Amino acid sequence: MSGNEVTFKPGEILADDYPVYGDYFYFADDRLIRSYIFGDVSDLKRDLKNQGLVFENIYAARYGG
Repeated sequence: MSGNEVTFKPGEILADDYPVYGDYFYFADDRLIRSYIFGDVSDLKRDLKNQGLVFENIYAARYGG
């Protein structure tokens, strides 16, 4: 891995009322996603389902290492 690469790993499961922000990264199960939603996790879940993405949980994205 070069010094310029950033890796992420799933953090804690986020509750439906947890705030989310556009241009932030989250995990939908094991898939890294970039949010375009400013709202909460329930808004993000609804947007992802509208895009046809199947998942069970939304996780915080943490820097891996």
